Amino acid sequence: MKVCTTGIACLAVILSFAASVSAETISGTWTDPSVQSNAVIIQRGNRVTITNTFNWQGKEVQWRAQGRRNGNTVSVRYFYTKNRPAGWENGTMNFLLTGGNTLSGKWVSESRRYSQNITFTLVQRQDPRAERTPPKRTKRATRRKDQHGKWVDPDRNLRMYRSEEER
Repeated sequence: MKVCTTGIACLAVILSFAASVSAETISGTWTDPSVQSNAVIIQRGNRVTITNTFNWQGKEVQWRAQGRRNGNTVSVRYFYTKNRPAGWENGTMNFLLTGGNTLSGKWVSESRRYSQNITFTLVQRQDPRAERTPPKRTKRATRRKDQHGKWVDPDRNLRMYRSEEER
C-alpha cells in the first residue's frame, strides 16, 4: 500500500511538471500596443525567433530577432529586414516574462546611443504540439545523365548544361 501511494505521488509530480513545461512556451502571436505591431514568436527548446511587423510613417517595417530564453528572461539580437527607417539601427533586446502573457524589457541599438522600453502582450498562444509537427516533404528533383552524358531533368524533360560550351 505504501509503495502504491508513493508511486502515485511521484506520477502526479511528473505529470504536473510536464504540464507546466508545455504551458511555459512563449510561442504565439504577440503585439506591441505602442505601434500596434504583429509579432510572431517561436520558441523551440530555449531558442527564440521573433518576426515583428508594424507601420511607421506609412511604410510597413519588419525586423527579425534570434536569441535564447533562460527561465523568465528572453535575450535576442534584432535586425531590420524591410523598410528600416533612416537612423534606426539593429541591436539587442532583453525581456522579462511576467504572468505568462507579457514580455517587457528594453531594446538597445548597436551604437548604444539609442534605447527604449518595449512591451509585448500575448494575443494568441500557439499550441506547443503544433511546433513538433514535422514539415511536409516536397518532391525532390531527380537528375540523371542521358546516353550522351548530358544532365537531364526528367520532371521538365530538358537537358541541363553546365556551361555554354556544352550547348
